[in-house]
Amino acid sequence: MQVKFEEEAYNIYNEYALKRGFSIRKAVKREYNGAIRQQEFVCSKQGFKEFEDTSNVKKYHNLDVRTGCRTRIRFDVKNDIWSVSHFNDTHNHEFATPEERYNLRSGRKVLPAHGNIISTMVSSGIKATKSYSFLSKELGGANNVGFSRQDCHNFMQTKRKEIMEAGDGQSIINYFKEKQSEDPMFFYSVQVDQDNRIANFFWRDSRSKLDYDSFGDVVIFDTTYRTNKYNLICAPFVRINHHWNNVLFGCAFLLDETTQSFIWLFETFLTAMGGQQPKSIFTDQDQAMANAINMCSNEMEFESTWSKMIEMHNLKDNTWLDRLYQIREKWCPTFNLDFFSAKMKSTQRSESTNSVFHQIMKTSMPLIEVIKFYEEKAAQMRQDEINEDFRCKIGAPGKVHKHGGILSHAAKVYTLPLFGMFEEEFNSSMGLNCVETNRCEDNFTYSLSSGESRRIHIVHFNRAELSICCDCKLFETLGLLCCHALRVILVNNVNNIPNKYISSRWTKDAKKRLCCSVDSFKSNEKLTHVLRMSNLSLLWYKCCDKAALTDHGTKIAMDSLSDLLCKLEKSSADTNKVEDAECFKKVLQCHT
Repeated sequence: MQVKFEEEAYNIYNEYALKRGFSIRKAVKREYNGAIRQQEFVCSKQGFKEFEDTSNVKKYHNLDVRTGCRTRIRFDVKNDIWSVSHFNDTHNHEFATPEERYNLRSGRKVLPAHGNIISTMVSSGIKATKSYSFLSKELGGANNVGFSRQDCHNFMQTKRKEIMEAGDGQSIINYFKEKQSEDPMFFYSVQVDQDNRIANFFWRDSRSKLDYDSFGDVVIFDTTYRTNKYNLICAPFVRINHHWNNVLFGCAFLLDETTQSFIWLFETFLTAMGGQQPKSIFTDQDQAMANAINMCSNEMEFESTWSKMIEMHNLKDNTWLDRLYQIREKWCPTFNLDFFSAKMKSTQRSESTNSVFHQIMKTSMPLIEVIKFYEEKAAQMRQDEINEDFRCKIGAPGKVHKHGGILSHAAKVYTLPLFGMFEEEFNSSMGLNCVETNRCEDNFTYSLSSGESRRIHIVHFNRAELSICCDCKLFETLGLLCCHALRVILVNNVNNIPNKYISSRWTKDAKKRLCCSVDSFKSNEKLTHVLRMSNLSLLWYKCCDKAALTDHGTKIAMDSLSDLLCKLEKSSADTNKVEDAECFKKVLQCHT
């Protein structure tokens, strides 16, 4: 046999191999002065797997498919003619059956026509795996597609990398650098692939860091939508402010949803936020399953409800449910009643934010435009917060003065939306039956119930310390006293909410709590540099924001900051002198 090109030689032998039921690969190549003189193609099971160091622990291990098969074909090349000089067709392994041959690696290839169909479907919002299923049905089965589901996924990964234009990627870097020059606290991080192309990136501005310091106890993260012409995953980090509204912490765009990408993203997010971890983080777990058992008030009730559900629907051997049960602490609220979560039960808030991005961004929009759209949305959310702050400042809920007491106190401290939630609990408390079941000095135990429900709630109350605890755990999860606790407080003629039960993150002054006094720094020797920066940044940001409104304000700020800088430099110099003197004394003592 003689051919003229390497590709032709490979294709002829590969076609023969696939019909027999084995896969091939390129092997020994001999060259002279840069020209190919000899080329071998071998069975993919040729040779043996290289020795692996057992001390090197790997998370994943590939199958060892080598059997030392000696099957091969050798071509000699003379005067640009490829001629067969050796042929061995003796195998030491089984062949793939006709039904299995579509799995042979050298036979798997995404044809241009199939690739175009997949790309079109994915750009329309259909996942790559579903696109593959469509092709499989259209062509009469997976064995007729010519490639595997994993090949489909890899094809889209390669496609995205290829179309990530160098100019667009560089414009993002330039834009982030420009923002950082305007805002020293601006943070961004970019992850590149092996070809030095952008794969994942995350950014946040200084205001997001300050917002996180105030409301970073609960973070909502979701990857529902893909946006822009590169089909990247839009992954905003969302928080709930003291007005019960969404505000953005930062945003990322990811090439894929692999474990490695998410590890990089969450580590980057923590770095951007000074290492401060949230108390709760919500992702897109199956909410339908969570809703099915959300009414359970304790772990015992959950176990009973789960067992009944499994038995009723004959789901004992359901692998997915077994796996879900193993991670029940992550998605069932019953197991997390001692942690603050703002009573969130899904990523609905993040999905709504993502939905806005999905509606306003076109598939052909460059990434830099997408980032600017995000910043416009973030600015709009922040303006909404300012407007809500103003509403809380100029007015109070109507008819509160008629009630007085604890409801009036709540209206003074809480924002309007949170007062509405508090008022709902207060009104519900009026219809509860409250019975004292135990008393020991200042410690009281009450049993509470309503006519509409058979469930009884137990409340423990210490009259001297004004401490209260209810088994519904509303305060622990939401930061507001429940109707059961309020009923007990009213029974004991307490007219104000005890300070320990006013969660500062829901108050009108939620952001002012970060402006620590000098004394707080003296009393806390372990306060880190990052935390000091967070506290100083809030006050600095507010001063600059107000000063920049007028020339006169700017002059006042500049003069004040100049004086402050001089004082700090003098203070630093004095501190160094004292430290040098102390060091000198110790040296003298040692010599003495």
